[in-house]
Amino acid sequence: MGHEQFRREMDQLRGGLSYRRFAEQIHYDAAQVNRVANGRQRPSYGLAKALDMHAGGERFVALLLDETRPVHHAGHTRRDAGSPWEVLEVIRRLRSSDLGAGTVDSLGHATHELCRQYPYRPAAELRTDSLELLRMVARLRAGRLTYAEHRELLNTAAWLTLLVGCVEYDMGMKAAGETSRDAAASIGRETGNDEVQAWAHEMASWFALTQGRLDKVIDHAREGRSLAPNSGVAVQLAAQEAKARARLGDEPGMRAALDAGRRALDNKPAPAHPEHHFVIDPDKWNFYAMDCYRVTGMNELTAEHATEVLRVGRMPDGSDRWPMRTAEARVALAVVAVRSGDLERTIGEATAALNGDRQCYPSLLMSAAELERELVEQYPNEPQTLKWRAKVAAMRRELT
Repeated sequence: MGHEQFRREMDQLRGGLSYRRFAEQIHYDAAQVNRVANGRQRPSYGLAKALDMHAGGERFVALLLDETRPVHHAGHTRRDAGSPWEVLEVIRRLRSSDLGAGTVDSLGHATHELCRQYPYRPAAELRTDSLELLRMVARLRAGRLTYAEHRELLNTAAWLTLLVGCVEYDMGMKAAGETSRDAAASIGRETGNDEVQAWAHEMASWFALTQGRLDKVIDHAREGRSLAPNSGVAVQLAAQEAKARARLGDEPGMRAALDAGRRALDNKPAPAHPEHHFVIDPDKWNFYAMDCYRVTGMNELTAEHATEVLRVGRMPDGSDRWPMRTAEARVALAVVAVRSGDLERTIGEATAALNGDRQCYPSLLMSAAELERELVEQYPNEPQTLKWRAKVAAMRRELT
């Protein structure tokens, strides 16, 4: 990737401005701009988007994603982060291999560590490492494993494949994410792992939510809960159903789903590693509730829960523990602000939401589009509304 070219073009765009003044112009963190410009930090996708929005174009995103995200811009061809269909070949090899004795426990531990990196690690890097670990699983052919070891290896592959699917969807690789999700569900059925199957339904529910297929959200949520009613995934499945019912205008159904999820959560012990993507973090409940209350117009509750999401997610050094949650909490606060007539705060919160380095693009686009509708209703002809509509349109183009 042309990091040097990225820095040169950023410096050219900056002109003679100080890093602080330039960062203010592009609405981005000055310290990060300085570190990138001086070669002490890799450019982030959030910074590239901020630069392109300021400059009016797509050249910084194109430079950054030359070796990472497989999004195709007109007139520019890039090498992606591996074939979106690699996981199918890996799973095929895994099932047909003469598996030998290996470090099954070590592979499980490595998978656990990758799942813990999901909230903050750059998506393309996490996908690359997860696929490489899948390849290692598939190459375990030196000797024979016991039936129990072979089963455990398949379970490890299933969790890795779920992780790959989540990251792929975050990156906008919708078809690849669905393929990985389906492959993981297939392994879950083969091994009788109901929790893996339930998480595959949770992913399908999440995918359907961001695509507006709200009836499918509820169907998958119910199927997943029937498979693993006492597992932590039941909490997240209830939350997905609540978010769908909020968008359907079914407030009683939304409240019932939230209550069911809350009860399931209260019956779970505090997790040792709440950052693990397939472990239910109790603090995430504010995030779920925030979304439901925003959609149903409960402004005070929305602001209360969004503020708590930001508070819990802020590390002592000021960085974000949960950057994807932070982004959507800022959109929620932007919605509350526009409803109260504070357009300046609306745009400030909304702009900050798009500057994160770790994002789930389909989920953020869904929230951004819902904010767009609020802006159009309240301030249809304001320049800030037109700019936000252009940003949302650009996000849609990136994901098609």
